Amino acid sequence: LDVRCAPDLIRGLPATKAKFYVGIDGATGDTMAHALIFGPARTDGLALLMREYVRRNGMLPRMIHLDRGPENTSRWIEQFCEGRISLRHSPTAASAWNGVAENCIKQVNQQVAHRMPGSTAPDQRGRKVDGRFKSQRTARIAFTSILSAFTQFIYEDLPNTPLADGRTPAEKKAESIAVLGCMGIPCQR
Repeated sequence: LDVRCAPDLIRGLPATKAKFYVGIDGATGDTMAHALIFGPARTDGLALLMREYVRRNGMLPRMIHLDRGPENTSRWIEQFCEGRISLRHSPTAASAWNGVAENCIKQVNQQVAHRMPGSTAPDQRGRKVDGRFKSQRTARIAFTSILSAFTQFIYEDLPNTPLADGRTPAEKKAESIAVLGCMGIPCQR
């Protein structure tokens, strides 16, 4: 997530960027789940994503498409999915294979993160010139406010934004459920 939150002295959170994972329905483009973590990409981010998926949807997906990040090629995810969920990995250096999620990440950063104080967009442009991190000096928004803007965008704005065919992801999801029913693996929330 390309925005730094303000340091939170009460909770001891540093002025840093969060990593986010997002689960997007490949058939409809609808947002199914998310997870935000601090620090390096790791398997517990993926575990939080799966927990959120069940909490929001009452089911697990039948198939998961992952990129080749180290947290996505771990034994944990293979063991978790074994016998229940099919795993599919993008070829190395082929982000187009994961285009639905990559597009979501790009939209979140352009429409939410880069519009906030603490955005890393100036860093990305400015490091080429002076090597300084301007986002650390301009971080003014608490993590909870960033989280609120992030979740509103992915669960309210994205699902209701028309796609190339004129339908929204929310409409496509409703049509799919009406025709096919629930296609996931039911789980208790």
